[in-house]
Amino acid sequence: MIQSTASMVNKPPIKKQRFIWDGLYPTWKAACNAARKTGNTGGGLRGKRWLKRITQQLFDYRSEFARYGTAIPPRPCNLPFLCAMTNPRKILDFGGSSGWCWEYLKNSLPCNRVASYVILETKQVVAHMRKLKAHKPPVSYKTRTNILKTYDLLYCNSVLQYFNRMNIFYP
Repeated sequence: MIQSTASMVNKPPIKKQRFIWDGLYPTWKAACNAARKTGNTGGGLRGKRWLKRITQQLFDYRSEFARYGTAIPPRPCNLPFLCAMTNPRKILDFGGSSGWCWEYLKNSLPCNRVASYVILETKQVVAHMRKLKAHKPPVSYKTRTNILKTYDLLYCNSVLQYFNRMNIFYP
């Protein structure tokens, strides 16, 4: 379909959509620099959009479980299997976002022995989830500055790709 010039005169110009990334980058640092240049970063894992998304994942999971007695987690999760094998009392969920892994664990393995389930997250996620009061004990949210020294299980469902060095996990 061809538009006449007259019909195009009163239309606003079409803006080119700017994505955070477009292309291949040799390093994570190069990708981050490219994202900053777009001005379209939205706060990443600290922004309002992210907080809304992780909160919605938790509420959707809870709603589906309440309605059907079973629910599929937002992403694949082997935490119930690991806990069935190791029977941990203290779990550190590294980058556990909204805590949906805990919900999945307690629904899949209701007779677990977990007395402490700590979600290690960014300051923004910790503040957001504490304000929501989305979980009761044994779940708690912490930042890197206020975690215990020992846990029975360190769980990393989807965070390792964000680190350029793994020495954060050992002294």
